[in-house]
Amino acid sequence: MKSYKNVTTIVLVLILLVAIIFAIFHFSNSIFKVKNEAKLVEMSLPPETQNLITGIEVVRLQKGHGQDSLFMSGWVLQQKVTEKKRDVYMVLRSGKSTLVFEIGNASMVRPDVTKYYHLDGEINTGFEMSFPLSLLKENKYQVGFIIEDKTGKYFAMSQKALSIAPGAVVLTDFTAAPGPGTKSNVVSLTLKEPTGTIKYHLEAIEQSDKIIKINGWGFIQGMNADDQKSYLLLKKNDKVTVFSMGVQIRKDVTSYFKASKVNLDSAGFTTQVSTENLEKGHYLVGLYIEKANHTGIIYSDKYVDINK
Repeated sequence: MKSYKNVTTIVLVLILLVAIIFAIFHFSNSIFKVKNEAKLVEMSLPPETQNLITGIEVVRLQKGHGQDSLFMSGWVLQQKVTEKKRDVYMVLRSGKSTLVFEIGNASMVRPDVTKYYHLDGEINTGFEMSFPLSLLKENKYQVGFIIEDKTGKYFAMSQKALSIAPGAVVLTDFTAAPGPGTKSNVVSLTLKEPTGTIKYHLEAIEQSDKIIKINGWGFIQGMNADDQKSYLLLKKNDKVTVFSMGVQIRKDVTSYFKASKVNLDSAGFTTQVSTENLEKGHYLVGLYIEKANHTGIIYSDKYVDINK
């Protein structure tokens, strides 16, 4: 009888130990899953393109095990996509920092997206990710994505932002706050014949009733961007109006064109143009750059409309 009781006691102890081990494993696995599902990585951002389409559908704060985590899901795809194998990164950019997260689960089946964009059925565009909320030190981050495949890296910032408050994270529309020196003035300037070729990209053109906001980068090929002066051109028929622009530091442009061995940190520009003194009409957007005795001029395929 005593032997039977001993066996029963041993069995109960073993069951209790198994339960404790399972609980410890489950607790540890939950913590590590939050930390490792989306990995924070060091990456130089490539110049922005305009060929990514994104949709962020779920933003949810998850509490548990002594720390809060942020869960996000949605889809992202590259226009005219041909590559099925890809790596996807989420970019969170604030006024003070840029964070890049490698999304581990970025090839989820999304038949609705596949059907809507007429994609090959084998291209999976959905993603899910989570990471500790403690990594976000600012109150607002604009959301962007990078898709990398064997053809290259493709990067675009969306018009969505994460707004963070105590106990809550919500997805909002992104509105760029005007920075010092970004307000543009009309400049009386004679445009010289170009001596070089401009390489550029207009990343964002936002227009309201009274303000046009334009961001991007540009430089004269083969030259450093140090001390260059960049101007916005708005052309209506044969009349060109020239505006000053603020410099935006863009180390990512230097990194992307590192093979050229030129410093392009100052190639970025940002501008806010008041439409109050512009005539009604259809304006072609251009860029003019001066550096020492060198000049470049180029017109894009982008237009802005002034409807007074």
